[in-house]
Amino acid sequence: MLVKYCSRVFALQLVSTAILIVTLVIVGRQVAEGRRAASSTAYAVVREILQSPETRAARRHVLTQLDDPKKFDEWSTDDKQIAEIVCQSYDDAAIMCRRGMLPADVVADSWGDSLRRSWPIVLPLVVAYREKREAPELWDDFEWMAELAAHSPGPSMGRLQRCRNKVGDWIGGSDRPR
Repeated sequence: MLVKYCSRVFALQLVSTAILIVTLVIVGRQVAEGRRAASSTAYAVVREILQSPETRAARRHVLTQLDDPKKFDEWSTDDKQIAEIVCQSYDDAAIMCRRGMLPADVVADSWGDSLRRSWPIVLPLVVAYREKREAPELWDDFEWMAELAAHSPGPSMGRLQRCRNKVGDWIGGSDRPR
């Protein structure tokens, strides 16, 4: 009688353990899906910020009109206001990344070229504003993101090249595994 009771208790414990494991797996998947959904929403917000017509026009102006030919001392009030739009938009996106709402490499990869090119151009403006306002934190998240983009694999290779580096360049090539 005791043996039957012990084997029933053991069977119930096994079933309970199996149910607990299945429940944990399901909860884990739900948490992962929730993170993916939150990240997708954050990406949509960042994309809306960085790809708005006003922001794109501001980036275009900074990259084409304020580059080397026009020194910071020669910037007009309009030039400075346009550069502020670029600084603030990248700062907003970087804040979301630093707070864990979106992986930083997504922004650094997707907008890396623009980040790397625009930061040195707007840097004199950032330094001037930080000194004038005594606010070293001004646009520091943009600075962080530009640094990240400068040191990410993006400058030297795109996604396809990074994939080939991981997988090997054997697709259709002579070094294809047999």
